[in-house]
Amino acid sequence: MPDEFYKVEDVVEEEVVKQEASKDGPVRFFSKLDNEFRGFSNFAPAPVNIEGKRYPTVEHFFQASRFPSDVALQEAIRVSPTPAKAKEIGTANKANERPDWDSQKERVMLSGLRAKFQQNTGLLEQLKSTGARPIVEASTDAFWGEGRTGKGKNRMGKLLEQVRVELKDFVPPPIVVEAGKPSEDVAAFFEGDEEELVAAPVAPAAPG
Repeated sequence: MPDEFYKVEDVVEEEVVKQEASKDGPVRFFSKLDNEFRGFSNFAPAPVNIEGKRYPTVEHFFQASRFPSDVALQEAIRVSPTPAKAKEIGTANKANERPDWDSQKERVMLSGLRAKFQQNTGLLEQLKSTGARPIVEASTDAFWGEGRTGKGKNRMGKLLEQVRVELKDFVPPPIVVEAGKPSEDVAAFFEGDEEELVAAPVAPAAPG
């Protein structure tokens, strides 16, 4: 699948018009929101193999990609024990990140998300099951999430909607289970996210 980044809205709008509007409301997810969609978070323990390297999470891949000219720093991020630690290292070295990062970060994130859902079958099926529902990152981050006021750009949600359209007919290869491989400490992966959770909107009570 080509890795070029193109406008999310153009792809999603074309698909959504073919489907009946959802009556179930938006799909809300975040690392601190313990619901069935928590796996959509970049902190979820869903390993990705990209360009010959294995990253424990999309967050590890995303943060490492900020420093293409510093192999040692990339590797330190890649082997970080948790996504929170990977993010901490990336943030601490912001002054050394690639100069075009702001213009390239969405393309990088899209590459990570494509790999995540192509390589993790259960998450792909869950993403497909959301149909045409809007997807919202329920974080206070005004760029990747809905923000504190609910008017954030929600770019993570939009990218997930794009991946959902792109992979709607994708059939993943058979899974090869490695014997004796220890299970991931799932709880540890979700800890330490610096962003806060935005509370879900409360539906008005029905008139009595």
